[in-house]
Amino acid sequence: SAASLRLRGLFVVSEVALALVALIGAGLFIRNFEAAKSIHPGFDAGNVLVSRFYTSMSGYSDEQRKQFCIKMRERLEQAPGVAGVSYADTIPLGFGTGPGSRLEVEGYVPTESENMTVGRTMVAPGYFQVLRIPLLQGRDFTQLDNATSAPVAIVNEPFARRFFGGRNPVGRRIHAGSRWLTVVGLVKENKYYLLTEAPRPYFFAPLAQVGAPQDITFYIRSTGDPL
Repeated sequence: SAASLRLRGLFVVSEVALALVALIGAGLFIRNFEAAKSIHPGFDAGNVLVSRFYTSMSGYSDEQRKQFCIKMRERLEQAPGVAGVSYADTIPLGFGTGPGSRLEVEGYVPTESENMTVGRTMVAPGYFQVLRIPLLQGRDFTQLDNATSAPVAIVNEPFARRFFGGRNPVGRRIHAGSRWLTVVGLVKENKYYLLTEAPRPYFFAPLAQVGAPQDITFYIRSTGDPL
């Protein structure tokens, strides 16, 4: 009948319209995906194996977590094909926004409404080498940066631009938590939470000065396929 033909025609028009919307959406997704692939995250994840250990589920004490990290690193460094090992408390471009600290920067006067909470990662020595994050000024953390030494930090380029006017930050001090940290290095900026995020101030502190976290991420760079 004429009514059924009109209804059939309406169904056809609706299907074509929905298919067109799906095609446009798929095209936009592919274009955005290709654009995201072209963004360099600021670190090199090639030939890097990442493994997270949830020691909080094993009831480890702080000293046991510390010894676990030391022994695990020693064993991994001796494995064939391993070029470098380090560990940290977070994963760049992982899930969530990650930890942060409210800072006071020596010589910097924030505005009344300025947000002084800055993202941070606690790392072991060699972290920047394993992920190939360029060290621009100063030095990396070493085994001497421990619980008995003066607290130190490494900041990124946006941190130096915002709080130090782009000048060399090495030797400057920042207050995080309950202590003052002396900046010993400057690293190139990279992506921390999202590939599309704008440059953000960020800093790093040595794990050995605060103790091993309950959940630990190991990074293993291999000379070939890490699997």
